[in-house]
Amino acid sequence: MNRYPLWKNALVVLVTLVAILLALPNLYPEAPALNVTRIGASVVPPGLLPRIERHLRHHALPPLRASVEADHVLLVFPHRVSQRQALIRLKHWLGKNYSVAPNLVPETPSWLRALGLKPMPEGLDLRGGIYFLLEVDTRAALHDALSRDRSGIESLLRHHRIRYLGIREAAHALHIELASPQALKPTLKLLRTDHPNLLVTNRLAHGFPVIRAHYGSAMRTHLDQGAIVDDVAALRRRVNELGVTASVVEQQGARHVVVELPGIEDAARAERRLGDTATVQFRLVDDSPAAENALETGQVPHGARRFTTTAGTPVLLDAGSIVGGRDIVNAISSYVNGSPAVNVTLNSTGGRRMLRTTSHHLGKPMAVLYIQNRSEHRTVDGHSVLITHKIERVINIATIEGVFSDNFQITGLTNRQAEKLALLLRTPLAAPMTVVAERTIGPSLGRQNIRDGVAAVVLGFALVVLFMAFYYKWFGVIADLALLVNLVLIVALLSVLQATLTLPGIAGMVLTVGMAIDANVLIYERIREEVRNGASPQAAIHAGYERAWGTIVDSHVTALIAGVLLFLLGSGPVKGFAITLCLGILTSLYTAVMNSRAITNALYGGRRLTRLPV
Repeated sequence: MNRYPLWKNALVVLVTLVAILLALPNLYPEAPALNVTRIGASVVPPGLLPRIERHLRHHALPPLRASVEADHVLLVFPHRVSQRQALIRLKHWLGKNYSVAPNLVPETPSWLRALGLKPMPEGLDLRGGIYFLLEVDTRAALHDALSRDRSGIESLLRHHRIRYLGIREAAHALHIELASPQALKPTLKLLRTDHPNLLVTNRLAHGFPVIRAHYGSAMRTHLDQGAIVDDVAALRRRVNELGVTASVVEQQGARHVVVELPGIEDAARAERRLGDTATVQFRLVDDSPAAENALETGQVPHGARRFTTTAGTPVLLDAGSIVGGRDIVNAISSYVNGSPAVNVTLNSTGGRRMLRTTSHHLGKPMAVLYIQNRSEHRTVDGHSVLITHKIERVINIATIEGVFSDNFQITGLTNRQAEKLALLLRTPLAAPMTVVAERTIGPSLGRQNIRDGVAAVVLGFALVVLFMAFYYKWFGVIADLALLVNLVLIVALLSVLQATLTLPGIAGMVLTVGMAIDANVLIYERIREEVRNGASPQAAIHAGYERAWGTIVDSHVTALIAGVLLFLLGSGPVKGFAITLCLGILTSLYTAVMNSRAITNALYGGRRLTRLPV
């Protein structure tokens, strides 16, 4: 007799019930909502939620539900009209230190939320939103690295009293012109000791030794990859501040980054937020009489560089910076004595350098140098070339009136400048990026995609159900029940993993329906063959499930290998398809053998049969 032990039957029932529970949140519709976040803060300020509720009630816009979620306030509204009105009110009332972003949240019952259950997040093609393809200019990262090494080399030569005529950057290398041949050997020794990442060679030019310092291929590859990784991390932080849920930020190819922002409609604002790349450096101002003469004559002395302020006034700064954008941990726009300012927090290394500098230069002026890289595509000789322009200007000069280290303010800015600078300093890009492709998908198109996808799944499922019931009779109905459980398991797993559902993901689900039923077809054809060979009905059932198992595993494992490769090598929509396909293969293996056989054993395992309805 074909019978499962009690524990196997109990396991099948338990897994099915748990899958239904996990998939249940996907049955509830979404409601319009707003996410309110304090920019630069990781927690919600105390008392913010009651203030927001009072303000909205005063303007007859009470939310259906309001709660504090991790780092933001969630407000749920009855319809989109009240959501839009509340968005305008809150943006004006809260000011620029808060991000107010529209969102859609599922109206999941409280008892499901209490269990931590959530529906699958929907991707860009289902929800609507904006798609960006950004190209990273890794040459700027190389230039920044050379600039940092240049400042370090200038300080090193001054410290060891080695005279040099100048240091210039050309052809992705630093050219150090020494004042005498006797300085060549000690300079080479210092460079190889203090800057081992640089490869150095030397030559004579007009009787003076010139050292060429550059990066090797391995170091350049490391800088390029590091710039892209840093940019992806910075973009993710910027996307989080936009309040976008189910967003995608990932590297694609060697120099491109894909950004998908479901639910965002303002493409211009999103592009400005994502593509801006700027940083600041803090440098001492050279206000000596020699510096004034240098500005008048145009002959800049060693160890200094000439810049201009926002008003166009020339100023002489030390060539080496005290701290830069990489040393900044956080930056928040605020007000100091009623004027806009940016509160800056440095890391420990930057804090120590700032403490040392302010201790030794009390009463001296210090400048904030704003550096921005702008990239654009130009056609040169019929080819599209990415051109990067570097903009450097002094935005603030202030006297060091006290000793400080890792916390201070940047003042002398307008409201808009303070807000923008704070955002860019919090999320600095290692290399500038330019938008090479942009696509906007409207919410109506997303809803149409959902309808079409659901229709494809339902139609495919219905056709398979009818065919199996017609061709295999009651055994076909058993396969149909196992297939239904299989779909529920896929939805449950996607919900637990919070894997974003996309249109290719729905395609993978439709494909899984066919693959899942294929296992049952193998089993039933094997049972038919055993019956034709004269086996008894119970023996035929046993042989069908046991002997078809190897073939089922082989076919599913080969498909699983393909799915894993698609996930590892693909990106974006391909990954969404691969995730659904791999999960569907695993669940179909389980349902075709465990669920299907459990139902078959329950219906026919304890009976004496003369024939099988297959």
